[in-house]
Amino acid sequence: MVVKKRFLELKLCGQRCDISVEEKRKYDRQCIEYLLSLLQDGKLTCAEDIGFCYWNLSDNYAFLRDGDALLENHMRFYQHLKSMPTQYLYWAVCDGTQKCMLENSGHADFWWRLYREANEKNQDVTACEAVAFAAHRAALHPDPNKNTDANLLYAKESFTAFLRMTADSINFAFYNIIYQAECLHAFGSCEDDLAVLCQEFYPKLALPKVPTAYVCGEWMDFITANEEVCRQARVGICAAVNALIYTDQQEKARQIYTEARECGLPKNTYIEKRLNT
Repeated sequence: MVVKKRFLELKLCGQRCDISVEEKRKYDRQCIEYLLSLLQDGKLTCAEDIGFCYWNLSDNYAFLRDGDALLENHMRFYQHLKSMPTQYLYWAVCDGTQKCMLENSGHADFWWRLYREANEKNQDVTACEAVAFAAHRAALHPDPNKNTDANLLYAKESFTAFLRMTADSINFAFYNIIYQAECLHAFGSCEDDLAVLCQEFYPKLALPKVPTAYVCGEWMDFITANEEVCRQARVGICAAVNALIYTDQQEKARQIYTEARECGLPKNTYIEKRLNT
């Protein structure tokens, strides 16, 4: 079985900003060695544990910017998921960092093929709403090295269909603010006013943070990813602010960020740096 304590020591969850690039790479390689040893010793029998190892291997290869190793592992991951219920196909396409690394290393067609297959085989996302949302968000986030293309238009259509399916979800406001922010980033415009959408989340910033029982990459972590309202507020507001900055709407971004900080949004060094350049 996966030893969570050892995994967390190597994964550096919540600690990556505090150490050097060299230290990060050292731990990423050690994490890869650990996960490979779990797969190779044959003791893992739970399909979700095996999937967890594959997902985190891909994640660490992405951190190391090793696109070829990422592709090779992700192909094994996909073969593993094909033997599981179709909702698990979203597990392979729910991370933006992995998608970006595959695109930048010339393997975009592979990622988009998996994303399309996951959509086609999951017409009802009731059982996998949160991980499907993560996949649509990753898909709609644009590659900065490319102009708008057919894949992004397909991602927008798929995300729009997802919003229709989840219109009655308690998480709909969160899904929508992310959709609007990604549309603004990708296409330069969005249907709703992000400032208005952010205001709905300001009161939620004061709610207590609820720790998760799962670790990075676990299937259940993705399935329950949208349950913490305070996290939704932080993620949604920061996505909106970053999209506004990207589209040269600095003053509007600054106003939202200032208001959110007054309501309890933690300081975001990345956003503040971008607002001051």
